[in-house]
Amino acid sequence: MVLKHMQMVIGYILWHEDYFRTVMEQQMKLESAKKLQVIRKLLSRDEKRITELKRLFIKIYEDNASGRLSDERFDMLGQSYEAEQKRLEAQVITLQQDIEV
Repeated sequence: MVLKHMQMVIGYILWHEDYFRTVMEQQMKLESAKKLQVIRKLLSRDEKRITELKRLFIKIYEDNASGRLSDERFDMLGQSYEAEQKRLEAQVITLQQDIEV
């Protein structure tokens, strides 16, 4: 009984193969477009944050040079910003590769 049902389903699919192929291609294109949109949004967000981190690093450097920020605090913030920037730069490369694919 199960075999007969499977043969019937396969026969139906083969009979309407072009329709199924078209529907599946449209579905894949839609999913791909949505995924690409999400990746581009993440890429934009990460690039903005990298720019902001560069600006923040300059600010803490100026604050440290003027004496408004202690050397210890400057080192802590600098290391934190630098680690985040390296992580984001690696992520940006991955996202750019995903977009190319």
